[in-house]
Amino acid sequence: NINLRTKNNGATPLQRAVKANKKEMVKFLLTENADASIQDYDGLTALDCAKRGGHEDLVKLLQPK
Repeated sequence: NINLRTKNNGATPLQRAVKANKKEMVKFLLTENADASIQDYDGLTALDCAKRGGHEDLVKLLQPK
């Protein structure tokens, strides 16, 4: 399941890749239909994580078109 959430904070693989600033992994997960709208247990989406981390290139990838 590409959207499998962690038990400790509910983060998806996409959110974890964003937090680690792994642009190629983020691109891959998006092409595999990872759901960017899922919120972790703090209510944050992958886009929120990118904004908080200052990852502008990932913000551009994740913003709705």
